[in-house]
Amino acid sequence: MSSQQTSPTGCERRFDIEELFFSTTDKYGVIVSGNDVFRRIAAYDSVDELIGKPHNIIRHPDMPRAVFYALWQYLQSGKSIAAYVKNLAKDGCYYWVLAFVMPSPCGYISVRLKPSTEILKTVEKLYKQMLAIEQEARIPAERAPKMADSFDFLEKQIKTLGFASYDEFMHMAMTSEASARFKAVSSKQLSCLETSLLHSQDLGLRDDLSRFLRLNTELDQLLAKAETFIANIGQLSEKSRYLERLAQDVHLLSLNAIISSHRLADAGRSLAVITHSLAQISSRSNEVISELTRNLHALISGLRETGYHISAAKLQAEMSAIFLSESIEAHIKNSSEPDMVKMRSDLLQLEVSFEASCRDLGQSVKRVSLPLRQLSRHISDLESVLKTLSNAHVLGKIEVAHIKDSVHFQTVFAEVNSHVTIAKREVTEFQDAIRAVSQAVPLFERFNASQSTDHIPIAA
Repeated sequence: MSSQQTSPTGCERRFDIEELFFSTTDKYGVIVSGNDVFRRIAAYDSVDELIGKPHNIIRHPDMPRAVFYALWQYLQSGKSIAAYVKNLAKDGCYYWVLAFVMPSPCGYISVRLKPSTEILKTVEKLYKQMLAIEQEARIPAERAPKMADSFDFLEKQIKTLGFASYDEFMHMAMTSEASARFKAVSSKQLSCLETSLLHSQDLGLRDDLSRFLRLNTELDQLLAKAETFIANIGQLSEKSRYLERLAQDVHLLSLNAIISSHRLADAGRSLAVITHSLAQISSRSNEVISELTRNLHALISGLRETGYHISAAKLQAEMSAIFLSESIEAHIKNSSEPDMVKMRSDLLQLEVSFEASCRDLGQSVKRVSLPLRQLSRHISDLESVLKTLSNAHVLGKIEVAHIKDSVHFQTVFAEVNSHVTIAKREVTEFQDAIRAVSQAVPLFERFNASQSTDHIPIAA
């Protein structure tokens, strides 16, 4: 239960999209530290006022409890999570964030950014419905079951949006929000960070800040690639649906042709050979397309996950650079020495979480590589099937020319030809999309490999 007694005012506390903030907690969710942006947006007089308080001191009553239940489930299983959260400032104002939270050696770390995509509108609507479900509980014993109902509702609604799970939804949301933020603030923020670099030597932070600035540049390139993949997922999914329809259509055409050839008795014997061959081709196309779509779904899931981990690494590297810049600017402004032990401790937490995201990125890239290799083979097999199907069309067209009352067969083989023509075009476009993914994977792999040899220890 929240320990704060603040009453919501309904007023929004606005902050700039370039502002990132973070906080760390112990394993019980008690605040250990945070940056000054967190303090200011939450409307507290000092960070010290927040330290030692439960993190739910900023929880807004409009938030469904099921979201936090899911958050703790992820964290306690060692996984990171991204979630839209409506927070409550000390003065009663609210503010929305996309929070990326992950386990850290001392507890948990949360980095927050300002949502700027249309996804938030969908989430707000879902949260209101979830909260209504939870508020049906009249006595304490009903709260847990209603919270479970609330989360079940969320999962069902996510599936109607085209996502198999909350994981897939948060992967897409994280990449979309990170990409939108990057487009809005990259050049402006880079200028501020480079200014801080000029003054970083006095505090012995030049190497640290230089490293995170370089990482930001590299991750910008990866994020741009990830954004392209996410944008193309809809096209890849549509290709998958088309191929599944193609397999069904070819199967129905082959059955129709076999039945019709039998009705022709002796006159249909030669056609029967061709139609039975068509049935074999249909069976083969089903096998190939089934395997192709299975690997395509694995690729799409892997691409979303890769985009998520790139976005997480980008967010943490940028948060580290901003935090260093804040410390340097505060030193210049106040002409006083910062608490270097505390600052190094916070920076270490950010560094460790960044490296964990890089490891997760490496694993997700491996999961992309396998279906990519399989898809190249399946596309080749599908091209072979289409070629055989095209030959069957030609032979069938020749045979029906010698048979009376063959209008129906002419229609069947015309449909076969139409499917082959369209399928060839679809496969060519599909190949182009797969090739673009394949060409980008080495970029991800090189970045991940560089992190295992380019670590700069941050002394406590």
